[in-house]
Amino acid sequence: VSQSRYPEHAIDSSYSIACKGSCSGSIYFTPSGGTPYYLVKLYNTSTGLFEDSMAIATSSLNNPNPVFYFDNICPGNYVIFIEDSNACTMNTTAPVSITEPATAMNSTMFVVSNGGCNNTSGQIQVDVAGGNAPYNVAWTDVLTGQSVSPPSFEVLTDPGSYVATGLGAGIYQVFVTDGNGCTHMEELTVDSTTSLLSAFLAIDTAGCAPFGVTFSNLLS
Repeated sequence: VSQSRYPEHAIDSSYSIACKGSCSGSIYFTPSGGTPYYLVKLYNTSTGLFEDSMAIATSSLNNPNPVFYFDNICPGNYVIFIEDSNACTMNTTAPVSITEPATAMNSTMFVVSNGGCNNTSGQIQVDVAGGNAPYNVAWTDVLTGQSVSPPSFEVLTDPGSYVATGLGAGIYQVFVTDGNGCTHMEELTVDSTTSLLSAFLAIDTAGCAPFGVTFSNLLS
């Protein structure tokens, strides 16, 4: 089997970015030809800069099923340059494109109402936009560490807006995950009743004005 005089490489696969704003792309390749070892460089045609490089020794090529890749790649178009030990070089002819979603997932969470006197009136609303639908909303009770299913979970708009009702007092972690696996979490506190209001009506049946009113703490 003949081997090329010049170093070569095949692009095995590439993976674009799942969550906008992260540099999580990757390019897998296989070097061959020329005279190992190899110096491989990742060139971003969008910025005109070499973003990364690696040296590949002959011993690495002899490993069973060797895997070579660049990761943590930001959006852009990339060319891989390869140079062997004789300083012979070669690069990919077609750039590899690493893309990202058009918009980032954004979620807003807030307590609509607290638990009330019967402690079952709490409501939490979650509004989600961007990223990639469908969205999944999961709940965890912070005090117990257990996943919880709200008594009532209503989809106001699908995808986009959700409300859980019938919640008791507690601290809830709410996790939102989009179709690409991008996540956002917040902790929200549902109180019991927020205040207890009392009204007193004094009726003058005897005595003379002005009157004095005295309150006593019966628990002290």
